Amino acid sequence: MAHVQEANAAARFLTQSVGPDEVFTREVLTEEQRLFGQTAAEFMRQEVLPREAQIFAHDWGLTRELLKKAAELDLLRLEIPTAYGGLGLDLISAA
Repeated sequence: MAHVQEANAAARFLTQSVGPDEVFTREVLTEEQRLFGQTAAEFMRQEVLPREAQIFAHDWGLTRELLKKAAELDLLRLEIPTAYGGLGLDLISAA
């Protein structure tokens, strides 16, 4: 039931008036958030999408290789608290 309530809260803009300060847009991203987004998008375009068929064919060696490359770019530890070796970034950066 909690999941339904969360979904209702997230979609309330469909049934209620929402002010401009309550709406997220790309324009409010910080420079750091933009850079993480660009890095992730570039990684997907260059490393993941060209190997889509191999990934869906369960090429686990390739999957491990791609995860290692993603880790080198710090794409795997965005939300992990700094106390545990992560970057401790916000959910927007991680998304």
